[in-house]
Amino acid sequence: MSVFPVAAQAIVVQQEMRPGISANAEYLIGQRSKPAVLLLHGFLQTREYSTVSTLASGLQDAGYTVLSPTLSLNIPNRRQSLACEAVHKHGMEDDVAEIGRWVNWLKSHGHRSIVLIGHSFGSLQLLAYLDNRPDPAVKAYVGTSLIEAQIGATSRQALIAQLEAHIQNKQRTLVTQSLSFCRKY
Repeated sequence: MSVFPVAAQAIVVQQEMRPGISANAEYLIGQRSKPAVLLLHGFLQTREYSTVSTLASGLQDAGYTVLSPTLSLNIPNRRQSLACEAVHKHGMEDDVAEIGRWVNWLKSHGHRSIVLIGHSFGSLQLLAYLDNRPDPAVKAYVGTSLIEAQIGATSRQALIAQLEAHIQNKQRTLVTQSLSFCRKY
């Protein structure tokens, strides 16, 4: 793990998520008497997305410690948003595992009370984390600009069947499927 100062009361943290894949977060230091906030960006975005960075600054101004990670999406030290047409090499399980690592990072830095705040698709990723492996240190959850995770017009079971047939037939072409606001890809 690496720590780089950004400004007074702010630190950029980097940690390995899995071999060869590191991720970064901004750690804004607030009052110890208040819970720490883990603030998660939306679909394919980063912690620098304007809505998220503005919310992080406002929370710090109100005295909260804020950790705003950028999920790796299986890209080492990712710092840019991805376009809808980008090849997706990650899944919800990867995102949930990374959220768990960031919760553990907060706990390892003395935070025993954590609030999860998600923006847009980040709200759904945090719900998936809470559904799979909630940590007792997580005391509250807030979803902002919550969206429905839509996987095109195909039902989930039909999509799984299509993909399994694709694999069984040894088809090596990329599969295109709309996801959330990425309708064309």
